[in-house]
Amino acid sequence: MKHLLNNLSEEEKNNIRKLHEGGMNLAIDNFKKLIETKSGDVKPYLLEQEETKMDRNSPEWKTLFNKLKDLYNPKIITFMSYDDPSEPHQSLNWGTTQGNFNVGYGLSISSGRKDFTLISDDNDLKKQIDDWWKQKGYKSDGRINFEFDINNPQKIHDDLESFFVEYPPNK
Repeated sequence: MKHLLNNLSEEEKNNIRKLHEGGMNLAIDNFKKLIETKSGDVKPYLLEQEETKMDRNSPEWKTLFNKLKDLYNPKIITFMSYDDPSEPHQSLNWGTTQGNFNVGYGLSISSGRKDFTLISDDNDLKKQIDDWWKQKGYKSDGRINFEFDINNPQKIHDDLESFFVEYPPNK
């Protein structure tokens, strides 16, 4: 294949090479001075924060656990995570999560998560429960999880209490 520069004179080739030598330089000194004099020392608006893990020993989980542990007698399960290294976790579980799910639902909160998990084979019931939690302002993934604010354990308690009045957990 013939190169495009083959038909150019040596002088034209050199002129083209000069255009590309050293790359492109942008002078930003004046812009930088302008920003600093008009704005002062500008701090970042958002600070990146490291995500804290919530195992069963974290203060957030302990507060939530103590708030919910006597609400409709949940089954409390303690286990080690599959993480490396393994971490201690707990879950609070209401309803039935074994056998025929068509008789109701299972609802759980685990120390490693910031959402409820709903288990049921009854699609109509799942839809009703999904709508109920959405009306209370919880975000749903449309399947089985409802996000909650771990820093507001009283709201979680109150909402679970009113949920259990309307949808009593089976034992």
